[in-house]
Amino acid sequence: IGNLIFLAPEEAFVSYIKLSLLFGFMLCFPFILYQGWAFVSPAVQRNKQINIMVWVVLALILFISGILFSYYVALPAALKFLIYFGQDIATPAIAINKYISFFVAFMLIGGTVFEIPIIIGLLTDIGLLRTAVLRKHRRYAILVIVIIAAVITPTQDVVNLAVFSIPMFLLYEAGILIAGLIEK
Repeated sequence: IGNLIFLAPEEAFVSYIKLSLLFGFMLCFPFILYQGWAFVSPAVQRNKQINIMVWVVLALILFISGILFSYYVALPAALKFLIYFGQDIATPAIAINKYISFFVAFMLIGGTVFEIPIIIGLLTDIGLLRTAVLRKHRRYAILVIVIIAAVITPTQDVVNLAVFSIPMFLLYEAGILIAGLIEK
């Protein structure tokens, strides 16, 4: 992306603080999750504890996968399009504060999007969804996925739309597989 700039004296310092808080939260999140579980687990029946732990671990793995996907795939594609789009009419100079906000939003969006199979699985596990319904309404799911991808991507080009919508559709299909396993 080139060199980042700062426009206010405190902007570089505040950006370091924002990044430190983000990475500190990411590093502490498993510990925070464990502490929450340690508080709640005595009230949960033993046979349900294993079930909940599996969901929590899967959710954590998928969230981290979403962050990695955003960092290595979605963010570079979006930046490439956004920076090179107007480069022939203006010189890009990105303020560090704006970049950090863009970066954090992308990471959180990616982590959240990757929770689709968990949401489908949990809704199936508690009896609110069935695989037959998910398969029957696949066309509508594709439409909703494309609309959501269009809303969460920073650009309206087809490449960035595909960067999010294709994984979301694959995650939807993975959710159907998980739902099928739960129903059996």
